[in-house]
Amino acid sequence: MRNFFIDPVGMYKNKDHIKYIDDYETELVCDEKGKYRKKVTYIGPYIPFAEPAGRVRIKFAAADVLSLAICAATGYASIIRHTTGGWLLTVLPLMVSLLPCLYLIMGAVSLPMSAKPMKRDRYMHSIIRCFRSCAAIGILDIMVLLSDVLYRVTKSDWMFLKGDYIFYSCIIAAGILSVLIILTLRSVKLDERELEIKKKM
Repeated sequence: MRNFFIDPVGMYKNKDHIKYIDDYETELVCDEKGKYRKKVTYIGPYIPFAEPAGRVRIKFAAADVLSLAICAATGYASIIRHTTGGWLLTVLPLMVSLLPCLYLIMGAVSLPMSAKPMKRDRYMHSIIRCFRSCAAIGILDIMVLLSDVLYRVTKSDWMFLKGDYIFYSCIIAAGILSVLIILTLRSVKLDERELEIKKKM
């Protein structure tokens, strides 16, 4: 399952679908039986870790757990009955937030469980994808809360149901957990010098 998200060369045969195709070199080689086959060699930058492997695994495992918690909180908030559950301005950003939740899970399962240097595509499809997904979830959660306040102000409806408190708890929890994931992944020490050199070339 992890290879589905992190191995673009193996999963895609069309060059147009490989964003980091320039990081790979393909050549035809002759095997022992005299048959030619394609050999793919990675020539792009590597991003090594600058801290012990055990610490890296703990941080990535924590990010995995937090990602599941965010998806659970967002999913439950989308089905719980609450006062603004029928208002488009609240429902729309909440439904849209399910998409970055999906990308967050894709990024989380792509986080390496070893301290080997990462290839650029692995780095982008795991850590950077988690960053962007969490940022999107946080922004959408703020939009949900603001639209809820707007509804209550415009409708003069200040009655709170039991579901409202659960709804607010889920949205706020998802936002806080998103920040925690960003802080956790930012605490991972990486040596990105080679990546920066490749960007300038």
